Amino acid sequence: MLLPASEAPPDSAAALASIVSPGTELRRLRSTIGGEAREAGYMTIARRPAAGTLLLAPVPHGSWIDPGNPKALLAEPGATMEKVAAARFQLIAALGMRHPACAARVDRALVIGSGPVALGCCLELRRRGVQHVTLLTMRAEVPYAARLGAEVTGSLPRTAAPLVLDATGESAHAVQAVAERGVVGLVGSPEPCQALSATLVHRASVAVIGMHELAGYDHAAYQREFTAILAWLSANFDPATVGSWCLRIGETQVEPFYRRLGSSSDRPVQPITLLEWC
Repeated sequence: MLLPASEAPPDSAAALASIVSPGTELRRLRSTIGGEAREAGYMTIARRPAAGTLLLAPVPHGSWIDPGNPKALLAEPGATMEKVAAARFQLIAALGMRHPACAARVDRALVIGSGPVALGCCLELRRRGVQHVTLLTMRAEVPYAARLGAEVTGSLPRTAAPLVLDATGESAHAVQAVAERGVVGLVGSPEPCQALSATLVHRASVAVIGMHELAGYDHAAYQREFTAILAWLSANFDPATVGSWCLRIGETQVEPFYRRLGSSSDRPVQPITLLEWC
């Protein structure tokens, strides 16, 4: 049951749109089956009352945001909702790849998945100068692949990659696709019972690292990285291109969207969905 946007108290920021990450959304919804109801929502975008700039924070769908929220991220003046949303997912990859195991420069990487987290990985790899990026996905159409210079494949590449980023939470393929002494980064949240082959990891001397964005959380560093990513997106992509990665839906489109969300074969082609509240 989707409730209307909550009324914003004075001096707070009213919700403009919710960023929907399909995988996170489905996990939250499925956790309520046979259990207690819980508020859904990954990130909400709002406009600061006085400054007029955008901010986003991890609050439920449609919730207002306190501008003093310690976890709120501030966007640069003029930033669009689409660019803020894309930067949010690139931030996940950027923070995860700060791990020392990713310090070595690579010219080739494999990203498993095609959703918003995979988009964020591809953007961050391009920002880091990685020349050859392959997307492993069963989806026939990936709208951002060509613009980012990524090759799309439905099967494991013949040539193993020194860096493999799993954005799906199903990381078994990642260990099979990584080169000897390579790195597997778990960017997407793994399923609780997900298992990896210790034999493959051992024999190939592979480093498997978690890339949760909140590990070693430092909000000031978080904000600096977010600001740098927004500036990089502005310098490299026009608003129309970034907008093509996002599906914007209103109240009348919510029910059919969620029905499609439950079907892996009928999800929208755009990796990011913005659920608009006004």
